[in-house]
Amino acid sequence: MRGYVQPWRTFNILPSVHPSYILRGNPHFASVLIRDLQAGVELAENGMQHPQTSYALDPGPPAAQAWVDEAIDQGKTISFDIETVDKRRDEDELDLRSNNPIKRISFAYEPWKALSIPATKAYSQVIASALASDNPKIVWNMAFDCPRLEAAGYTINGTVYDGMIAWHVLHSDLPKSLGFVASMLLRDQKRWKHLGRQSPAYYNAADSDVALRITQKCWQLLSEAGMWRMYTEQVVDCEPVYQHMHKKGMRVDQERRKDHAMTLHKKLSELDDQIQDLVPAELKPHKLYKQKDKAEKKFPDGHVVMVKAEIKRCPDCGKEGKLNKKHPCESPLETVIQEVEAWEVPQPFVVSWQGIQRWQDHHKHKVIKRQGKRTTDETALRALMLKHPKDPLYPLVLDVREVQKLAGTYIGKVEADWETNDIKVVGGLPVLKDGRVHPTITNNPDTLRTSMVNPNLQQIPHGGGLQSLVKDMFVAPKGMTLWEIDYSGIEAVLVGYFARSPQLIRLAKMGVHDYVNAHALYQLDKAIPESDFPKQRFVRKRLVHGHHYRMGPHRAQEVLLKELNRVVPLKDIKAFFKFYDELFPEISQWQQGLCMKVDGAETETEADPGLGITAGAGWVRNPSGMIHRYFQVLRWIRIADGTWSWTFGPAAKALIAFNPQHAAAAIGKRAIRDVAKEDPEALESLRLFIHDSLVGECPVRDVEDIMARVSAIMTRPVPWLPLPEEWNMGTHLSIEVEGKYGRSWADM
Repeated sequence: MRGYVQPWRTFNILPSVHPSYILRGNPHFASVLIRDLQAGVELAENGMQHPQTSYALDPGPPAAQAWVDEAIDQGKTISFDIETVDKRRDEDELDLRSNNPIKRISFAYEPWKALSIPATKAYSQVIASALASDNPKIVWNMAFDCPRLEAAGYTINGTVYDGMIAWHVLHSDLPKSLGFVASMLLRDQKRWKHLGRQSPAYYNAADSDVALRITQKCWQLLSEAGMWRMYTEQVVDCEPVYQHMHKKGMRVDQERRKDHAMTLHKKLSELDDQIQDLVPAELKPHKLYKQKDKAEKKFPDGHVVMVKAEIKRCPDCGKEGKLNKKHPCESPLETVIQEVEAWEVPQPFVVSWQGIQRWQDHHKHKVIKRQGKRTTDETALRALMLKHPKDPLYPLVLDVREVQKLAGTYIGKVEADWETNDIKVVGGLPVLKDGRVHPTITNNPDTLRTSMVNPNLQQIPHGGGLQSLVKDMFVAPKGMTLWEIDYSGIEAVLVGYFARSPQLIRLAKMGVHDYVNAHALYQLDKAIPESDFPKQRFVRKRLVHGHHYRMGPHRAQEVLLKELNRVVPLKDIKAFFKFYDELFPEISQWQQGLCMKVDGAETETEADPGLGITAGAGWVRNPSGMIHRYFQVLRWIRIADGTWSWTFGPAAKALIAFNPQHAAAAIGKRAIRDVAKEDPEALESLRLFIHDSLVGECPVRDVEDIMARVSAIMTRPVPWLPLPEEWNMGTHLSIEVEGKYGRSWADM
């Protein structure tokens, strides 16, 4: 109901966000409250006007076809929306189970005018003609609607605009559901989201109408904010390439998958054996069997225990036990409590939060709480490992969880009939009939980086050991090869650019991690042991990346423990951070200047937000054109003498990371767009866009030529990142790349 006018007695009420909710860690909703207050003033001055709707609800197929033909003939942009049996969620959620039936579909091509029809066979030609037309299309959350329509056999032609992403580009800090956005942009829209069951046709028609009006309003606002070009280049132009990648997919070798599933199955058994041997009997659960003699034969590893039991006894004859209705005595039976023998069988220790908590209590470990509740998640267990580095159970629990995640999320679990040796793999990556996975690329992150769903291959494990089994499943067909080209140190280069540090840019291109590691070993450790160099380089690489975005020493220690499985002392991490600040003082100066500018500190109006960055109180604009809003960047404290002191606030890290991360994504999207425009053969081979790398599949004979052409496109100077002349590094920043290829994704 928030943001929608409600009649009450003789008044109109406009519900909004309570200020206490904003104060409890939701500062971005301050703008929502402000907007609602403005709307309340407008309502008081002008009253509430709701234009008359012209919704065609369930007309016959001929009338529906005439409605669609009129929209097509006029060349209008057509908005559409579907209703499915599984859609009772917010519109911004992603759920790609595209096989659920479509109940209803609606179209709109003018404000306040819409058509809603059942998705039945009688209307299939109407639906097909509307979607297959060359008219531009608008949909709210195309990752939900489009796959379902395609699965139902419909073809969607014309440029498809996702209104949800257009709004997301404008206000990436706010929710994306259609009802919420309508309350922010459409002052004349009545609340309708509660009518889904009461008036399904009207509800469906309103969805298309509202999506059309919101998207057109977003386009207007994007133009006014100077973000239209960025939106078309980084979202609209890239979407067809994402759809191409989705349709092509990545091939999974089923035999390798089965072998790797067996490897994980055996590893899980080994870990379980270690845990069972480790955990004492008193911490294991036990199962009690009242029928001692019968249970003793079936479970010989149990033991006798005495338990109290209720027994029926006759007060006249003294008989006890199960006394049936034919018992001759007339007196009512008594219930007595006696100690009897039972058979207790120990059960395996289960790696669950209950079992882990029993272990913690037994060893008197201080529990980890989050928001007042006890937790045993990965972060909590790693924090306990830092306090109790010799504890044998916590590492095993984390290993079990890793294997379970690799099996459940990626490779699949083994279902086997060991007598017939019939082994099946269930779960894991959703492989379709063509033997491939088909991930969907979205623009949902607030920095406008891409994300991936169903499955999420952007978060695919990239470590060694068991993690390497996941990428090893992806194998090109015979005569084909996979290739991957990624930007070298792109975010480190961009940090150097924004921090006005040509030294960091040069070192990032040469290999800043090698340089910093060698320098740190020489300056801090007073030795450069050859055998330890690779391991120390990995440590310093993670610390460099973390320090660029103000990662704290404790968090860095947890990350290193997770990735290296060893504890790096806090004093060493703090010493390295201090050492790195002395090497590149420009970084901390840039971080502070950016936060000061976005915080809007009156005494720091001349703060430098970074090269090419513009900013003001509550907002920042990346050189590529995107605006992002941040709140509580600094935390101010009044001290005894009446002056104010500050520390970095909860939004500081996200603000600092935004510019390098968004710029890196924008550079990658520019490369994708140029490949699509200039090189059809390279475009045909594209399969994945993962953060700062492109993955493709092509014939072996063509791989070197294709990689050379794609590399040339990726390394072009970035037009919106000009270099100062005094740096003597050219006119515009460019990022170098590294490439590799091979039959398997893990074996390049």
